[in-house]
Amino acid sequence: MEYSKVPPKDFEWYRRLVEAADEKLVRIPPGGALLLPLAQIWKILNSSEAEVWQSARYLKPFLPVWKTMEKANNLTGPSPTEASLRKIYRGCGHRRLFQMRLEKWMASETLWRPAIEWTGLIDSDLFQQDAAKAFWLNVIDEAAELHGTYFFEKSPAEKIEIYKKSSLVQRMGSPLARQSLKSYCYDVERKPGQELDVRLEHCLLVDALCVLVRLSAWMTADFAVSNWAMMVRDSTQNIIPFESMLPAYDHASDQWNRPLDICLTRYSQEVGAPQNNTTATFLGKLWSRSVGSDEHASKIRLVRNWIQEKPGRPKLSSLEEVAKALGDEKLLRSPDMPDPDASTTYFSHVLVLRLIETMSFVRRDLTRHGVSNELVASVFQCFGDEYRIARRMLGKPLED
Repeated sequence: MEYSKVPPKDFEWYRRLVEAADEKLVRIPPGGALLLPLAQIWKILNSSEAEVWQSARYLKPFLPVWKTMEKANNLTGPSPTEASLRKIYRGCGHRRLFQMRLEKWMASETLWRPAIEWTGLIDSDLFQQDAAKAFWLNVIDEAAELHGTYFFEKSPAEKIEIYKKSSLVQRMGSPLARQSLKSYCYDVERKPGQELDVRLEHCLLVDALCVLVRLSAWMTADFAVSNWAMMVRDSTQNIIPFESMLPAYDHASDQWNRPLDICLTRYSQEVGAPQNNTTATFLGKLWSRSVGSDEHASKIRLVRNWIQEKPGRPKLSSLEEVAKALGDEKLLRSPDMPDPDASTTYFSHVLVLRLIETMSFVRRDLTRHGVSNELVASVFQCFGDEYRIARRMLGKPLED
């Protein structure tokens, strides 16, 4: 079988790792802060663990089916068979790096699941620049240390004080949340199981989402540096990409903007949308022609619903079709565009559309849960600053 290609000695440590976790020879801290479990991140992206795993299996057919992984993810369920473990291990990106990091956590007798999941995420093809990968692996290490060492055998009140003073939280979280929590004191008489104080709950959530926004800023900077010639050619090397499309609150009108509306309108104008057409009409017809459909009305209605932020979210496949329609139209208007640039434009459109739609969803969800407008705004305001930091650390600083 294909999984037998993994050398036995190379695999032995991984089997011991799983056995140690099963036998509780290591601490497995529940929950956590700053780094959300990947299952929650996939939901934010309007996806699921099963869908992401199926995509991985498309590229690596030897991986176990999702049902096997679902059972393995349940801490109270049966352990994976050795055959399944070998398949999973073979699917690891850089096994030596992964092994080195896991052995370090084993030595500290702590395995924090989000750290393992995020290591796999960062160790995938998320970044092309080694400096970006190194930065985020360091963030994961510090977060794992915070949860596995500093939080160990501490009371809730002590954990909150440690969290408030953590340099990692101050660096990666929301500056406004830091101010909000400065005077916060945990109620030591709180009954077990009682819900967290709303202010604390909101700040913890906002901090975790800030980390995701900072991650997206690094992904954007990594893309820019990796496609530097195209950035220079388009004179966009000193611009913070899609900054004007991010969720923003207008105090004068007491309203939030509509990021996806701004994004789709910008892209439509770039490919020649006429002034007498609405974005929904132009883009709906363009989308229909691209997929060879005569059902213009249904596509126009879908785009209009997205723009007006009506219930329901666009599928990734729909955003990919829209990106392809926009890319094809741009190619018609610029026939001399090199093929690599055309594919890069399509890829960037897909990423931006999904990112902006996701941020718009996050904003609405935070508002729906009663988080203040100022605290919500702080989540997205960190994008620009983090992009500048990332560009500088990747060797291509912005020139103001």
